[in-house]
Amino acid sequence: MPDVRAFLNELAVALQKHAMYPSAHPALRTVTSDLAARLEQATAERPSLTVGATKDRLIVEGEELKPGRALLDSLAARLHNHQIAALHFTRGATADEFGLLLGELAVDVERRGTPIGLEPPDKLPMWAHIRIEPVEYEALRLGQREEEEAEKAPGPVEEAAAVLADVELSPELATLGAELREISRADPETSARLAGALRNMSPEDLRRLLDSEDAAFAAKLIRGSVSELSPKAVVELVEAASSDEARPIGPWLVRLLTKLAFYAETAQVTSRPGSDDALRDVVHELVGEWQLEDPRPAAYSGALGQMATKTVEAPADGERPFFSDRLVMMGLEMEMMGGMIALALRDLHGKNLDELLGLLEAASERSRVAEVMWREVASRETLEKVLEDEQPNFETADRLIARVGLGAAEPLLEALQRARGPAIRDQIVARLVGLGPVIAGAIVARLDSAEPEASRHLLATLNELGVCPKGFAITPFFADPNASVRTEAYRLAVHHGRDIEVAIEASLGESDPRLLAIGLTAAADACPPSAEPLLRRHLANQQLPIQLRVRAVRALSGCRTESALGALVRSATRRRWPLRRKIAPASPVVLEALACVRAGFLHLPRARDLLELAAESPDTTIRGAASSERAE
Repeated sequence: MPDVRAFLNELAVALQKHAMYPSAHPALRTVTSDLAARLEQATAERPSLTVGATKDRLIVEGEELKPGRALLDSLAARLHNHQIAALHFTRGATADEFGLLLGELAVDVERRGTPIGLEPPDKLPMWAHIRIEPVEYEALRLGQREEEEAEKAPGPVEEAAAVLADVELSPELATLGAELREISRADPETSARLAGALRNMSPEDLRRLLDSEDAAFAAKLIRGSVSELSPKAVVELVEAASSDEARPIGPWLVRLLTKLAFYAETAQVTSRPGSDDALRDVVHELVGEWQLEDPRPAAYSGALGQMATKTVEAPADGERPFFSDRLVMMGLEMEMMGGMIALALRDLHGKNLDELLGLLEAASERSRVAEVMWREVASRETLEKVLEDEQPNFETADRLIARVGLGAAEPLLEALQRARGPAIRDQIVARLVGLGPVIAGAIVARLDSAEPEASRHLLATLNELGVCPKGFAITPFFADPNASVRTEAYRLAVHHGRDIEVAIEASLGESDPRLLAIGLTAAADACPPSAEPLLRRHLANQQLPIQLRVRAVRALSGCRTESALGALVRSATRRRWPLRRKIAPASPVVLEALACVRAGFLHLPRARDLLELAAESPDTTIRGAASSERAE
């Protein structure tokens, strides 16, 4: 289902873009129309498409998609976090409908407050051609609500704060907020309780608290309290304070602050203090001039510049730069390849190759930056690294081979010689065959030094390609101790007529029926005189499978000698006391022998005697085999 996978990749990329850019950004202009077109392709042979989601994978029409593709995994995780069991699309979904859907899904659950799937039925987003199916587990949700309500039972400090938020604030409360830092030095326990009260207040209470005085009070309270709050609580406080039109903060800036807070709370212990300071410094600068009507002059611009400097600072060794995927995506969208984007490209290349390939595959075919990135990523070295694993990810390898082209031959051949297990070797052979006959020379160059199992697959690849390069000596492989190697060598010689007589004789000397069959089949078309004794022996061997004895009959019929005729007569008759012989009961060997004698030995008296004897048989099949019609 390639069209469905293409649609899902497009949906995942579109969702990432909506989460990263504001709604009016140029990067979003064609996203929804492209999605609508992809859906039309995916539903060309079906009226609708249902995409289910678990915690780490997507389910399409009942089939689980293998995890490991970062874009699709992120889409599954976002749907799961929003308590969405499935998205149902019907043919005809418009760009406007996709825009509304992406707008809903792009909002993080923490910022939205309530997951989409937990909305009441009458508030659940729904459109004409797109339907959201929430996870149905009301009992569990009810239990969660009861537990959450029990956990949120207010303590004395929280109750006091809530009451204060409902009345006009006194100057003392403003002073209290501004002096939180001083309180923490004298009485850490009281400071922690006051900070907890602020942290546990609902957004509505925070707004009432901050709207009760002027902008100077809000700035004073924030500056005095941010050092005592968690990064997440700091952002919530700023967001609540910015609800006033006199001190607005765009949603895109709040999103950036949220990301900085997330990093500050999840970073390693050694880097967390600096991350906290960066966030708090930005907030201090941001509220510094809230007494102005327009908050965008120097302090505001300075805060943005400081935040940008903090977030794109080159990481220490072993650390991952901020949002490598976002930086690469921005480079692709803006056709820009700077030092930071190159750093992010290398980071994503080394740590999440599948995600990087997904971003590049989704880029425009006319993108020059995408082409530069492809040259960096789709290389022989990258393919070698993917194939180094004992169980290579062939899906990732295929995506690279499509870009590397013939350069993939050497990494694949190296992997073939290292591989352990026939299943992996068969996978590699299939991809070598896909490169075409031009790689035959590279295969031959490796045959002399290859291990037996690798030699067998290298010869099998030549057989699959249908080529046998000039100057390649096959006969040494006829004596190889590995039967699989000899099998592929016989096949190659017979198919291309190279050292054919030697190959037939070597094959007829085999005891393994599978190898013997190759020589018997080839001898039927061109039997070397030296092979006749072997053919007579195989024909007389009653333990040999019947189909191989039939092939021996056909091969002997091409010899046209008295000794070959004698073997055919003996195979078609039984000795009758004392000297005469009679026709044996009908069998594939007997019938084939009679037909071959009629076709090739009528010039010999002994052959005519055999056919006259067969003509007198009461068995119609024997008489038919000896007749001229059968012979013809």
